[in-house]
Amino acid sequence: MLADIKKTAVAAAVTLTLVRLHWIIGQVQLMASVQQPRWIAAAQLAANALFLIPLPVLLWTLYTTRTRLLVSRNLRYLALGTASVYGLFFAVPQLYGLARGLQQSPDLRWFKGATVAQQLWGWLRTPWAGTLAWESLILLSQVAFVLFLIALFRRGLLPEITDGHAQLIATRIATVAVFMGGLAVALNVSQVCYAAVVFGAKSNLSLQYALYPLPNLCWGMAAWIVYKGLRQASFSEPALVC
Repeated sequence: MLADIKKTAVAAAVTLTLVRLHWIIGQVQLMASVQQPRWIAAAQLAANALFLIPLPVLLWTLYTTRTRLLVSRNLRYLALGTASVYGLFFAVPQLYGLARGLQQSPDLRWFKGATVAQQLWGWLRTPWAGTLAWESLILLSQVAFVLFLIALFRRGLLPEITDGHAQLIATRIATVAVFMGGLAVALNVSQVCYAAVVFGAKSNLSLQYALYPLPNLCWGMAAWIVYKGLRQASFSEPALVC
């Protein structure tokens, strides 16, 4: 699994799509309740919504098509570094929070029922269960993304018999993903800077808020590595159109 680029790519694509869709729906509902949303927040939401499309599509393309990927040594270490940063700042805290949530969740014996199944059904109907399910999905998406980056580091090669048309499409999708990732990071940084200017020294920005652009930066970095790998593979060996 740790060296299978295709399987980790599709796992990251599916879980990332579910998480981002949920986030976007929540943000749209939140903005709808605000009469005058700031243009930066609206632009950031648009960038995140657009970035939802190309990255999972790129990962899905790697899984379903006969594309060739050739990741250089430097890019492989970049993938490992990105995986380490993403895991340290997001996956590990998410795992810790999920474990704390499980410890604080109501005991099954608190719910009425003659059998464990009936008690479990009562527990599943509580807000705790929905929260834990959502937090588990977030953790799965983070782990899947880290595994994909580790697979790029360990293998660095997707030696498929290349379909030239699929290779070209994947490269174009990667280009869009890199562009949208950069745009999302720029808007995230703009929002942080805007908050710092507005609130000034009176506001102590938390580490979490200061690192707000980091997820998009990691996702954009993954798209950049794939883009360079697709380009390198295209130049290193003539594509065989099937």
